Amino acid sequence: MLVDEGRITQAADHCRQVVAAAEQRGLAGLPAYAFCHVALAEVALLQNEIAVAQQHIEAARTLLSGGLFKDALARTLQVQIGLARASGDPAEVEALLVQLEQTQRAMGAPAVEQGWRAQRAWLALLEGRAEQAAEQLELAGADGAAHAARALLLVLQGHPDAALSLLDAQPTPGFAYLHGVAVTRLIDPLRALALRASGQVEAADQVFDAALTWAAAEGMLRPFLDLGRHLAPLLAARNLCHPTPDAPLARFTQQLPNAAGVPRRARQPLADSPQPLADPLSPRELEVLALLAEGATNPQIAARLIITERTAKKHVTNILGKLGVANCTQAITRAREVGIL
Repeated sequence: MLVDEGRITQAADHCRQVVAAAEQRGLAGLPAYAFCHVALAEVALLQNEIAVAQQHIEAARTLLSGGLFKDALARTLQVQIGLARASGDPAEVEALLVQLEQTQRAMGAPAVEQGWRAQRAWLALLEGRAEQAAEQLELAGADGAAHAARALLLVLQGHPDAALSLLDAQPTPGFAYLHGVAVTRLIDPLRALALRASGQVEAADQVFDAALTWAAAEGMLRPFLDLGRHLAPLLAARNLCHPTPDAPLARFTQQLPNAAGVPRRARQPLADSPQPLADPLSPRELEVLALLAEGATNPQIAARLIITERTAKKHVTNILGKLGVANCTQAITRAREVGIL
């Protein structure tokens, strides 16, 4: 419960105390204590302490080897999926997803036996495969994990208002995880994404700032690293790569850029430099691209450049076409890859 609430330092301290007490009494080998190791692994994953998380996962798997507590085993597998993704091992991710499906089907409860579909959908969403995610979510249940995945899918499909309605209509789900990350820790970043996509930039910034501040206090990097490709415009808009007056927040945000693919300092458009594109961007398109990287919307671009919103939209369309991408987030990523941003 403490992990769901974001009080992960308190959760870790409590679990360590329980395990220490069990060791003193000679009970630490009982399968029930696997739950403590799973919780400690979830905390370590949230804090991006991969080696520590792996140690606790190994301890949990040992305690669960007798086949008891399949719900704990399912949570263990989800953390392992998160660790495999963090380590860049797609083959291991796939193998673990298969194990999770087998485990949840064996549990026999309708509420959980389709839970693995939300995990597959989340993987597809993080990798930008919205169509595959939609296929999985059509058959997934109505648990908290599927709830969060559907919200992100709606944003990527261009329905941010529907995503906001979904996020606001249901209570924040507890005891639900996506790749080992508590869904409660993903709700505010998802809400910020939906707000920004719907044009509510100021509200998005406020929600995102609150989420970052809370996460920084507990060192919860993983939600922002997992959503890095989708959060890139929000990160750029807040200039997270520059020092902030709040020292703890500055230290926290400086850990995000490299993993999320956002450079540490903004680069000026290379208007006079050769571009590795068959159809180079014009100086005006480079200006628009720079504003997109800052998180500006079409109306804001129009106001900044003193052009009509229709002209701003046309420039954005041209940029997407020349970069060969489908949306602004992909445009920013592609522009950085080719060195024009």
